[in-house]
Amino acid sequence: MAGYVAVSVGEALDIHSIYLDGVLATVGPSWESSTVARFGGASPGPIATPPYAAVVGVSEKKWGVLLNAWDGSEWRPLRQKRGSASWEELQPLAGGTDAEGVYLHDNGDVYGWSHSGTGVDTPVLWPATGGSPTSFPVPPGDENFGADAIGFAYGGVVINAIDERALYLYAGGVFKRLSPEGTIVSSAVVNKGKVFGSVPIAPNQFDTVAVEFKVDLPPVFFSKNQKIGQSSEALCYGANFFAGSFERNVSDGRTYGVTFGAKNDVGYLAVRDTLGLLVDDVRAIGEGVSPIIAGIGRDFATNKKVAWVATKW
Repeated sequence: MAGYVAVSVGEALDIHSIYLDGVLATVGPSWESSTVARFGGASPGPIATPPYAAVVGVSEKKWGVLLNAWDGSEWRPLRQKRGSASWEELQPLAGGTDAEGVYLHDNGDVYGWSHSGTGVDTPVLWPATGGSPTSFPVPPGDENFGADAIGFAYGGVVINAIDERALYLYAGGVFKRLSPEGTIVSSAVVNKGKVFGSVPIAPNQFDTVAVEFKVDLPPVFFSKNQKIGQSSEALCYGANFFAGSFERNVSDGRTYGVTFGAKNDVGYLAVRDTLGLLVDDVRAIGEGVSPIIAGIGRDFATNKKVAWVATKW
């Protein structure tokens, strides 16, 4: 696998996606006062959004853009179809308050969660055709704690059980467990039809290992010889490889942006730091475009978060 060298493109709080040749990011002085902007591409610069106080959880697909906005008292998901200048505010379930979109499907469907009248998280779907959200059941045993719909994969809805910290596939009215029994899911993401994230490297450990979850098969672990005191996490997928972050020494708190699958003893390839830029993680992978990967790092001099992009060298 070829290596990558990162180049800073400007201050940012988070990187979300690469669409065509532009990188979508959350920017601003803080999460409490943030908005969305695009680095590069045909239309770089701020993206006009409703006047909310904060913007998080942004994603972009061929269909359009999804974001979550905080108005000072409630979270609301908003989606915008490509080519449109207006945003559609997605409403919570009847009797609910907050709601959040987690996953934007290529067809415009949005999966996420909504508070119900009882105040617990309920997994929901906001159809691309509009209208009220559709709720899904919570996995058995988690009814009092709730669950989130984090995406669509393997022909069904992927549901994250909050208290149990387990992943399920809900299809045809039946739950099927994705994460092995007894395994705590530290993080999980659905992207391009795959489910991945991280789990503890060993029982009762805080250190995590990057993993892909499969249906009716054992999970695939990416870092081959990872040791206690190290952590890795898969954050994105595209162009037939995974990427994310790796901590060689958890005690020093330094993460490295990596691509998984390198044929070496640890199974990852670090993205190279450049002069004045520390690469913390890989957040997005392009599909046959340049830049190939993008992520978040830190300016060495100011320690401020910056967005970076990279191509093969």
